[in-house]
Parts: sequence; C-alpha cells; structure tokens
Amino acid sequence: LFTAEAFDLARQRLAPGGVMVQWFHMYSMSTDDLKSVLHTFAGTFPHVSVWQPMSGDLVMLGSDQPHQLRLSDADGGAAVNREELARAGILNDRDLVRKYMLGDETLRRYAGSARLNTDAHPVIEFSAPRNLYAETLERNLEHLVTFLGGASQAVPIENLYRVDGNVIRADAMSLDIALREEAPPRDLQGEWSLARRLMKVDDDPALGVGSGRRLSWREGVSEFYLQATWHKEMPDRTQLLNTLKSLFKDEGVRGGDITLIGGHEGVWLQGETGIQGRYSLGVAWSCGANPDGFTRYAAFEDKPADGADDWGHQLTRLAERFRCRTDAKASAASE
Repeated sequence: LFTAEAFDLARQRLAPGGVMVQWFHMYSMSTDDLKSVLHTFAGTFPHVSVWQPMSGDLVMLGSDQPHQLRLSDADGGAAVNREELARAGILNDRDLVRKYMLGDETLRRYAGSARLNTDAHPVIEFSAPRNLYAETLERNLEHLVTFLGGASQAVPIENLYRVDGNVIRADAMSLDIALREEAPPRDLQGEWSLARRLMKVDDDPALGVGSGRRLSWREGVSEFYLQATWHKEMPDRTQLLNTLKSLFKDEGVRGGDITLIGGHEGVWLQGETGIQGRYSLGVAWSCGANPDGFTRYAAFEDKPADGADDWGHQLTRLAERFRCRTDAKASAASE
C-alpha cells in the first residue's frame, strides 16, 4: 500500500486535476520510516501537500497539477457537509487552514535523504513492526518541528482575495478594501502562512500553530501592506500600537487614536520608510465578537514624501478604505 508502485498506479488512474489522498501516521513509526513513506509519496507526484487532521495522523495529497485549498467551504459552502467537518473539529476556514503541515519543496527537503519503499525493497514491511508498540509520536513531532525551525509556511489557498470592481474582497480576512482608482491594483499578492511549535495538550504531544494573513498591492505611486491575525481576546490599544510599530523601521514621527468605519477604535502612526523621499502612514484596529474571537488588522501605505505635510487628510483617506465583514453581518441581522 505504501510502495512507489502502488502510488504510481494511483497516479496513472487520476483524471486531469484529480488528487490522490493517502492516510498515514506518526505514532508507532520510527522517524526514518516516516520519512521513507513521505519521500516515496513525494517522489511519485509532482505536487504534494501533507495535512494533520489529528495529532498522530497525516493525510498526504498528491497530484500532477498544483492543488489548493478553497476557502468558504468550512464556513458553510454548499459543496461540503458541515456536520462531517465539525466531526473533525473544523468549524471555520481558520480551523481548516491550521491542518496544513508542509508540502512540495519543504517536504522534499525534509524527507529527501530517506530510502524509497518499493516492491523490490519493501523497507517499511520489515522495519515498521519493530516500533508497533513504541511511543514515537512526540519524537516524530519534535523532529519535524526542529526541521521547520519556526519558519512560516505559505498554505496553498485558491481564493485569498478577489477584485470586484473598485473593491478588493479579502475573503480570507473577512475584509473589503475600497480602491481609489477604477484600474485593477498592480502586483496584488496574498498569503496565509503558518508557524508551528511543539506543545502538550492534556499531556499529549501536539503542534501549536500560529497563523497570519497578508496582502500587498500597488496603486499609482503608493505601496500598500495589510496583515490580519486572529486572537481569542479583544486586543487593547497597546497591543494594536505594538503591532503597528512592528511594521515600521522606527518608532514613528507621530501617532494617535482613530475611529474607523463601523465605529472600530484603532491607532495610527506616521513614520519613515528608510528610503529617501518616501514615508508611511499606518492604522491598526480589530473586528469581531465573541465567542469566535477577534481579528487584529494592521495596514500601512508607503508613498512619496512630497505629500507628508498633508498627512491628516491622507490618514483619513487610508482609514476609510477598510470595512469589516462582521459589520455587514451585524447590519443584516438588525434589519
């Protein structure tokens, strides 16, 4: 079942765009054997991703074409049975994304030195029984997390954002962003990244996951950057300000409080970019309501310094561009 020949037979039978899905596990399995299965699977398919539905289980996805996660399914898309997702602890897009572990080049670097498991040399058949009752899960998790080194990994996601007329629909951020020009923004890029660390839950090993969503684009002579992170508790002013300061190269020239559309209280900062003739304006705020938690946003615009004297007007223009989806839901509910 876990040989290169079996995986290759599956690949030959895939329709265009089809995906091979294979379960495996990290418990009762040596690190060498785990890497051997991952290496064998990754050697069969050009595009591979590995997901962790439960602490000791893995799901390997392989395909001839890039495969990406499609958001909104977990939040109620008609194509997915929400009750089945709930059984796996997936109640929203954030839960689904957190199941991602590694893929493609990162996976190949991790498992590349392992032995292939083939019909002629079925190394797993003879080595796996030696660890049948061994407690290997924590060791394998530690080995993998050490290899990743806390580095952020981009999760393959299909619809992080879309341009709808003069609005960027940042679906993965539950945010709409008004554009100043009718022309599409240039160099629009988005990413949902994960960083993992080893922790224990009820004395069982588990991977702690931190995630962040980012969006960047250009309009005219300005460059924009936006990041969003989820938090269980509503962030206070100091936390918002520290988030904003982390995006600047200095402490900022001036700053203060600001109220955004929807009545969300936030902070703002004006600072130097380190590039002669340019400066930045930034805002940070949060949206959401318990029990789901809050999304903390931070956005800044990098622009030519010839408009720095008009920073108050520029700040207002920046802040009024962002509208939280939670506001729309609340409005619809009140109506």
